[in-house]
Amino acid sequence: MLLSGLFFGVTLEPGLYWGDSAWFASHLDTAPKPFARSYWMYKVLGRALVGLGVAPTAAATIATATYASLAVGMLFAVIQRLCGRRAPALIGAAALTVAHTFWLYATVAEVYSLLLLMELGLLFLCLGAGRSGREAVGLGLLIGLALNHHRLLWFGFPVFVTAAVVGSSSRDRRQRVGEIALGFTIGLLPWLGLCTLYPPSWLPPVDGESASSLWWKRTLLGGVWSANHLGPADALRGFLGSAWLGAKLVILNFASPALVLAALGLRSLRGEAVLGLLLGGLFLVFGAAASLFSWTGDQHAFFTPVLPLVAILVGLGLHRTRQHLGPIVLPTVLALTLLTPPALYAAASLGLASLGGTSGQRLEKQEFLWPAKRGYHLPERWAASVLEQVPHGAQLVSQWSEGTVLYTLRSQGTYPDVDLKLYRSGPLPLATDGQRQFLSWKPTLTAGQAWPQLQADELVELGPGLAERRLP
Repeated sequence: MLLSGLFFGVTLEPGLYWGDSAWFASHLDTAPKPFARSYWMYKVLGRALVGLGVAPTAAATIATATYASLAVGMLFAVIQRLCGRRAPALIGAAALTVAHTFWLYATVAEVYSLLLLMELGLLFLCLGAGRSGREAVGLGLLIGLALNHHRLLWFGFPVFVTAAVVGSSSRDRRQRVGEIALGFTIGLLPWLGLCTLYPPSWLPPVDGESASSLWWKRTLLGGVWSANHLGPADALRGFLGSAWLGAKLVILNFASPALVLAALGLRSLRGEAVLGLLLGGLFLVFGAAASLFSWTGDQHAFFTPVLPLVAILVGLGLHRTRQHLGPIVLPTVLALTLLTPPALYAAASLGLASLGGTSGQRLEKQEFLWPAKRGYHLPERWAASVLEQVPHGAQLVSQWSEGTVLYTLRSQGTYPDVDLKLYRSGPLPLATDGQRQFLSWKPTLTAGQAWPQLQADELVELGPGLAERRLP
């Protein structure tokens, strides 16, 4: 755990990053709410670091890396509980540490590392809840507390409870259900308290939508944006597309001996009914969760709950074959598991990303393919350049991905006060009263890619990712 924390600390970037990352860094001081996007449990550590004098952007990222290292430590504990040995736990922890998507979201301000920490905590307690009343209460307690974090976790709750009950003896099952219910009741109290403090009547009215409908969307469905992209008509297409994306992500994340060990670990589940139910059920529900939305902007991130499950299989695979390994093989497998994935990401970033497309498109690929973000200052430098060019009082319409960086820099009070509008979908908030209007976009894109609603002759480009709109 300490080594993984050092690894993430060396590769993280304490500055601003695109999208939700900048948004989290600028909203560490927001009040806890029962809404999906408030993520108050994630922000607790960041706020504590700010209290110690750490800059908010750095505090949010350090908190993310801390949760990630704790998640690696919890994975080690889960595999050691399953196998009773340190070597399988070490290889599984190593595989998760350098897994592409996990590493990517451990080096910027994001909520997925805490999501995985909670998932693995639930897994650890579930494995012992069948035999221990204390762990059954702990399982229910953590389920209740997890309601306050990412809603992807909600999909796994029935699987954890079912596996815990099935794993107990027939004469203890009723007692285990009661113990889980007791823990859940206690863990539910913070979320219920927030729901009481912020009922539907607390929300401002929105045209065409009741306060109750808006409240449920924000509370249960990940926010209005996510809820509006929830469509059963696209379920089959989304599921098939997600399955293909998920398969590619597993290969990318575990491209080393870990992938072979995971396959062997899958075979070792034969005859392990409860463990098979637990891991298989979680694979199914978390994989299905990523296919529920008709948009795919964050879908690779939605697959992060699958990664610890594969890492557990890696540990099980080593445990299955350990007696056949010579004294030199295990260190070699560990070294290859740690070194091969970063080498692949580097080769893909520097090689494949340079083939074809514009320089911006190549940079976009490199930004994703190389998880380490140390020294990646493009978001903050670009946003500072934009804010310096937009005059005081003008309106700046920005896409969400880069607009959050602009918002965070502007909120620091060192740039001219501009009327910043963050845009996601719907009609463009275009000025009609003669106010000067500027539009921005991520500098790795073109104006046409970012603003297909506008004609090229409507924009006077002032530099990468910035244009002034010609007023009619």
